[in-house]
Amino acid sequence: MRDSINLREGSQGLKLNQSVQKAVAILRAAASQPGGDTASGLARRAQLPWATAVRLIRTLEHERFLLRLPNDRYVPGFELIWLANNGSASGALTALATGPLERLVEQVGETVNLTVVLPGGQLEVVTQIDPPRLMRSANYIGRWYPEHASSIGKLFLAQYEDERLVKVLRLPLERYASATIVDLDDLTAELARVRRDGYSTAVDELEEGLAALSVGVAGPDGDLVAIVSASGPSSRFDETKRNKALPLVRDAVAAIEQALAGEGADEPSLARRDPA
Repeated sequence: MRDSINLREGSQGLKLNQSVQKAVAILRAAASQPGGDTASGLARRAQLPWATAVRLIRTLEHERFLLRLPNDRYVPGFELIWLANNGSASGALTALATGPLERLVEQVGETVNLTVVLPGGQLEVVTQIDPPRLMRSANYIGRWYPEHASSIGKLFLAQYEDERLVKVLRLPLERYASATIVDLDDLTAELARVRRDGYSTAVDELEEGLAALSVGVAGPDGDLVAIVSASGPSSRFDETKRNKALPLVRDAVAAIEQALAGEGADEPSLARRDPA
């Protein structure tokens, strides 16, 4: 029996599925705009009727191939990015986080890093975006750094109870700069503060003259999957500026978590929106 799905001849004489082609056109339209596009914009770019575009957009959003942002613009979703990166968590997270991280750099004017928590508990810095400044942080991509002496590491260690912490740490704690915490009791107290406040800092602890602020990214199951950090010279990225940066870092983390969860804005009906 002839398939009832609408088909057409391709340039090589192949029969192509028009519904798939239309869905691909929607995805290409979303990917062509750095900040995404509205449903109306996607329909126009894909040259599709409004009703057809609405059905495709809803389906692609349900399958997490599209993500609707709070401003009602659509961007490629996590499932599509995951597939494009061959199932790599690091690659998918990096792709999802690029937009929020670039905005964060513009807002805080300091270096921003994305660190991924790998299976087994290893930390890997996968992305670093520097501001247009002469004085900036060193490049930490792919480098190992001590957990007890960095904001990223302390945020990671804060997951562990005290008994587990002793097994994870390399004792005795090594000093790397003037303010490195080398006393286990002091570190335990610091990690309790990190758990309470939901962020970590390190000032003159990893390197002399370096200040950093980190906030964790939770996956859909609540586990720590990544960490967003802002860092700069401690003389410039002082306590006042770190306090101003904290809500901005948290906003970037929230945007990444939203993308990971495949969540967009509250659910208005596209059919009631003006297609013009």
